[in-house]
Amino acid sequence: MLNLRKVIFVLVCLLFTTFSTMSAFGIRGIWHVVHKGETIWGISRKYKTKQNLILQYNKLKSPRRLIVGKKLFIPGVQTHGKIPGIWHRVKSGDTLWDLARQNHVSIIDITRANNIKSPNKLRVGQKLFIPRRGLGKIGLPLHRSIVITSGYGYRRHPINGRWEFHHGVDLKANVGTRVYAVKSGKVIFAGWCGGFGRLVTIQHANGFTTKYAHLSRIYVKYGQKVRQGTVVGLSGNTGYSTGPHLHFEIRYNGKSINPTPYVK
Repeated sequence: MLNLRKVIFVLVCLLFTTFSTMSAFGIRGIWHVVHKGETIWGISRKYKTKQNLILQYNKLKSPRRLIVGKKLFIPGVQTHGKIPGIWHRVKSGDTLWDLARQNHVSIIDITRANNIKSPNKLRVGQKLFIPRRGLGKIGLPLHRSIVITSGYGYRRHPINGRWEFHHGVDLKANVGTRVYAVKSGKVIFAGWCGGFGRLVTIQHANGFTTKYAHLSRIYVKYGQKVRQGTVVGLSGNTGYSTGPHLHFEIRYNGKSINPTPYVK
């Protein structure tokens, strides 16, 4: 009877550990295989995330104890997170030339994104990542020196204190600073939006949208077409905010992408 209890206890512990580990899958991320000479600091720099998050999600007590070949879960990162695009399952008769032409990209873009060494050998059923054109060259949301006070990715929320994913960047701006549309498009939201406070959202071409939050005033209205450089409002401190700033987001088909390369 005692042995049976021990067996049940061990099974329960294993199940608990399994589900605890699987909780990581509720968070966006990728797996990284540790190579010789790598450190937690170097890996966190590579994926632009925090060291303590890597330690937390992989239950590592010390950043110095890395085993070559060990798989680490890196939260907040996607394989193609920096490249907007779609997944395509290869059908009979598909060629890279056709896929490139249909999606307005180059064959080189597809081969690089999928590490294809022989462009003439596509397998039926194979999944290919098709990169899509980005926003291209855009303007800046603030016509002044850009200072990022809170970056894109996981952070401790300044109000509730929990680790949450920050889907944009916070830019230093005093109340009343002019905020500009970074690209031509159509205003699909202009008003109050909960924690965002006063918010303007602009729809651009190719499935992209930009968001401008915590505004003190809004100068555009829903349905209005705006050009790049149009003043959409004034920065402020509305909504869930601990100080004057502009929260700026870029989304592709509803999913956020890192706006840092666009504003720096």
